[in-house]
Amino acid sequence: MEKWVTLLTLNLIVSLTFGQYDWDNFSIAPSPGSGMIWELQTAVSDDFNYNAPAVSGVDTLGGKWINFYHNAWTGPLPTIWKRDHVKVENGNFQILTSRPPGDSVVVDGQTLAVTNLGCATSVHQIQYPVYVESYVKIMNSVLASDVWLLSSDDTQEIDICEAYGSDRWTNPWLSEERLHLSHHVFILNPFQDWQPSDQGSFYTDGSTIWRDDYHTIGVYWIDSVNLEYYVDGQLVRTRSGMEEIDPLYHTNTVDPGDPTNDTRTGLSKPMDIILNTEDQTWRALQGLTPTETELMNAADHTFEIDWIRVYKPIVVDQVTMVSVDGVAAEPCSSTIPVVTVDANNMSLDVVFDLGGTTSGFVQIEHVYTEDFVTFNTTPSNSQFFDPVNPGTGQINTVNLDATVFDGLGTAFNYIQFTFWEPGFTSILGQCQFFINLNVVSLPVELTSFSGQAINRNNLLKWQTASELNNSHFDIERSVDGENFEMIGTVQGKGTTSSNRKYNFVDTKPMKDTYYRLRQVDFDGTFDYSDIIFINRKYKSADTEVVVFPNLVKDRLTVVLNRMIEEELTIKIIDIAGRIISKKNVDTAIDGNTIDLNLSTIASGTYFVKVTSASFDSIQKIIKQ
Repeated sequence: MEKWVTLLTLNLIVSLTFGQYDWDNFSIAPSPGSGMIWELQTAVSDDFNYNAPAVSGVDTLGGKWINFYHNAWTGPLPTIWKRDHVKVENGNFQILTSRPPGDSVVVDGQTLAVTNLGCATSVHQIQYPVYVESYVKIMNSVLASDVWLLSSDDTQEIDICEAYGSDRWTNPWLSEERLHLSHHVFILNPFQDWQPSDQGSFYTDGSTIWRDDYHTIGVYWIDSVNLEYYVDGQLVRTRSGMEEIDPLYHTNTVDPGDPTNDTRTGLSKPMDIILNTEDQTWRALQGLTPTETELMNAADHTFEIDWIRVYKPIVVDQVTMVSVDGVAAEPCSSTIPVVTVDANNMSLDVVFDLGGTTSGFVQIEHVYTEDFVTFNTTPSNSQFFDPVNPGTGQINTVNLDATVFDGLGTAFNYIQFTFWEPGFTSILGQCQFFINLNVVSLPVELTSFSGQAINRNNLLKWQTASELNNSHFDIERSVDGENFEMIGTVQGKGTTSSNRKYNFVDTKPMKDTYYRLRQVDFDGTFDYSDIIFINRKYKSADTEVVVFPNLVKDRLTVVLNRMIEEELTIKIIDIAGRIISKKNVDTAIDGNTIDLNLSTIASGTYFVKVTSASFDSIQKIIKQ
């Protein structure tokens, strides 16, 4: 799988093939604290982009996961953990389910069928302060889907994720709309267990069915008495203070459980990361064990983990200064200085000083916006520098792209500096400079206009090399090439000297259809394009993805002009790089036209990313 690192800078997205991790599109929700950055712990983080088959013997998957529990226990009956029930395949860690014919156990006088499941334990342990987050798909099953932390002596536990995705339940607090976010402190002899039972430990947002999609679920283990739980990037639960961590004195170093001798440590011990599924005893005794019919659906009983990442906060020095042609932003303050640039000479002398920082990268790029909502870059001018002598001041030259600037002021231009820590996981600092620039504007120049039949629609595409006072394009249609009617409008880019691409989907085309563009200026003057003709007798073999409408109110349609059946993923990504929704599609079942309901997402700019084994498409939409 080719991986992308996405750099999030000032509400814009710059994608570069750095071969980094699958989670790079996901921001880290909690703050590491003032003067701190997050440092990835690679020994215990895994995006599972490798293959590790299930084996019956002792195995270490990817060098990071032992294929069993952290001791010899085989799980809560009727669970029996098997080493060959965990594997890594198709970019996911997978835990399998099976039921051996005729195997049963007696628990509290009831005979229960054995369920073979899987468990894996991290090779390395972690300890606070640490943020642990997983991207998981809860099983559509009465079985528990679990990601948790446990000390070696089994006395301290933090449950990152414990969930039951089935719509078959006896307690609404453990329904498919709930995530159990909790922790335990134990006394082993005699056995005693305390965990919080407040309403917040059974989290719901009121509507999400957790089995329907992948979700990020994480815990920030701040210290021994402070936990923060995050779901899909949002803080949803906190536990703070010893009375919320261990009110019954189970973690006493002397006489555990004795309230007269307060020597509590809280959640203080190093812990293993455990990934597993369970046919839990108390649920099985209530009849909440998988039926034979349910087990016939293997997909419903496979727990999939796309990735798990672990970060620790570390102290770093901050950026101290950056200047462009002698104009300084020091120390990268919120005040944005103005740099005057000669349109005939776009080379700028750039000086940046990283102070005491001893490693990292400097990214310099040209950023432009027309509405201060959507920010764009010219990727070819996004340059990276690896400072040789940080803290001494280095002179570098960056060539800005004048073609993205318009002389009438309908776009605003910046030079932006982003200072990254090694691995591009955290930003050390960021500075912006306004560009004061005048260039000669060119008239609207249409370089191409074409169309093609795609399934039940006609896709029109055109491109301009430059635009001057361009208000919009009216799309006109005709059955005879002489009498035209307007069927839609696409907004122009005002005045710009860069190449601009447009498209329009005619959802009700005729068998033989003529099209032309009516380009309209701000002052009302207009001009016509050449006429093109589309005959729908033959299907196009193009593999392009069509997304419409561009301005979405409630529903979005994705059309795939594919001549083969394949599986693909459709993601809705916001401008900060967060995945808002994700849908897996099998065109053999769902067909080539997919409708998405976006009525619940907030207004704003989003990206629609469609990915399969043979293509990758990203298109922008605006949710009204």
